[in-house]
Amino acid sequence: MILAIRVLRDGVAIREQIFTATPIRIGRAPHNDLVLVDPTVSRDHARIERDQAGSLVIVDGAGPNGLYAGPKRVEAEPVSGRFR
Repeated sequence: MILAIRVLRDGVAIREQIFTATPIRIGRAPHNDLVLVDPTVSRDHARIERDQAGSLVIVDGAGPNGLYAGPKRVEAEPVSGRFR
């Protein structure tokens, strides 16, 4: 499995990182796999993992900033489209 995560700011790609395994931990803290330095990102913001069927899902890391799929705050969501 190869997964590319593209980070956008104002619709413009500012970073892309390739991963070959899950889970992928995302957040501001340096121990994360994808470190994002942004005040809207929690220290342990989210993680991408596989569900029981093998599909990719993004899961809220329970930080104070929350995980959003569009305008809706979510606990977990299938990976497709944009998240913040």
